[in-house]
Amino acid sequence: MKSNEFVSLLNKFNNFAILPHVFPDGDTLGSSFAICEILKSLGKSAYIVLDDEIPYNLKPLLKEKVYSLDEFVNGNIEFEAVIAVDSSDIERLGERKILFEGKTSICIDHHITNTGYCDFNFVDGYSSSTGEVLFELVFDDYSQIDSTTASYIYMAILTDTGSFKYSSTSPKTLDIAAALYRAGIDFENINIEIYQNITIEKFKFTNLILNSLELYNDNKLAFVFINNDILKRNGLSMEDTDGIIEMIRNISDVELAVFAREVDDEIFKISLRSKRYYDVSELSLKFGGGGHKRAAGFTLIGDINEVRKTVLDEIKM
Repeated sequence: MKSNEFVSLLNKFNNFAILPHVFPDGDTLGSSFAICEILKSLGKSAYIVLDDEIPYNLKPLLKEKVYSLDEFVNGNIEFEAVIAVDSSDIERLGERKILFEGKTSICIDHHITNTGYCDFNFVDGYSSSTGEVLFELVFDDYSQIDSTTASYIYMAILTDTGSFKYSSTSPKTLDIAAALYRAGIDFENINIEIYQNITIEKFKFTNLILNSLELYNDNKLAFVFINNDILKRNGLSMEDTDGIIEMIRNISDVELAVFAREVDDEIFKISLRSKRYYDVSELSLKFGGGGHKRAAGFTLIGDINEVRKTVLDEIKM
């Protein structure tokens, strides 16, 4: 383990609250669970606090207990520092941001739009994932990392690079992945659980969303949406929509894919993905969101017609 600013900072405290971002994905979860393992190896107490549902395909890979905010607060659990993971701004933590009050705050992130909202910010906007940032902060090579922590970091990198397909994948990313492999991860099982474990319900659900597909600008822009009513009528949840936006982007002519998901009554989470040249982080920032050049998002309030018009009017291609 490295003896650097980050590890030295961790050694100053004994009890930590770890906060993945809302609507958690593989990077924020893998990195959060890896940090938990790292802290335990240093003799610390660490608690992952999250109210959102964990995606079904990631659950089998995550072994540590997760506390809800109410459970954590009402349990009077002592903690001295808060670690925000893969979150570009404090609003991405939802109601759990109250845990910042009177505590030392630490952020580990890879979003170029990070607002620097913590006391200590370890942010590298050029890394493929927060998992990659974490590995570089803590480890020199695979000999220093146990297989459990390595598996969590591999999950983080694997999911945020789209299985090493996205342009954020660098030689450094692949070198780290190789180091994690050498640490003894069961990479075959991780890949199967994440990518070959689709439920029948989600498979059928895909058609419901595809029925909303609209194409603009000579098919360069694709827009799809789903509302709460459809989710409830089909007994589905938000986690069942994971991967849809990437599927839409895969259409041959599409450069920019937009997916509007109703997360509450007339509150839509807008996910953006681009393929070659459109910078979705710039579009996201206009609406108070954030992200990367090829993957970003934000939230809008209104009915679907208002949301669609607001987004499409702002896109220039």
